[in-house]
Amino acid sequence: FNLDKIDFFLEKVFVLDFDVIAAKKSSEIDKVLKEEGNLLEIRDLFIAASCIVNNLELATFNLKHFEGINALRLLRT
Repeated sequence: FNLDKIDFFLEKVFVLDFDVIAAKKSSEIDKVLKEEGNLLEIRDLFIAASCIVNNLELATFNLKHFEGINALRLLRT
């Protein structure tokens, strides 16, 4: 790995922490989706929860993965 490139990249972006609040939100989302008969990979649960608890809109090419999450705002172009 080229640490200089990683450092350069990290200077340009804000990295969100995955904290207890996001973890609990992930669990809530997972429970609702399972009750509806839907499954979502853990990494997608974490992404969705992080956006929700930080009041952020999600920009993704995988809209289908996230459309069933009511509280999640999706950027549509």
